[in-house]
Amino acid sequence: HFVDEVGSRAYTIAEVTRALLAAGRRSDVVNLSYSLFFQHPAAQVAMSRMMTAALEKTEAVYFFSAGNNGPGRSSMNRALLYPQDAVIVGAY
Repeated sequence: HFVDEVGSRAYTIAEVTRALLAAGRRSDVVNLSYSLFFQHPAAQVAMSRMMTAALEKTEAVYFFSAGNNGPGRSSMNRALLYPQDAVIVGAY
């Protein structure tokens, strides 16, 4: 579970995935710029698999930020997290 910046409520990765899936069913392009972070690589792989399975059901192109903890190359630390066919965007 995660808590939003305001701390108003916790949400799960499944909720994020469902929201992305719903957006992809209504749009051609979906963008998510958010700092989803898991310390353990196995958790990142599990997240990627779950999101890939859900998002491949749409025709949308998904864009994700490579990390929001910058600046610097070390802030792009989520390579294992994103769905396989997503476009990952980073800035330095």
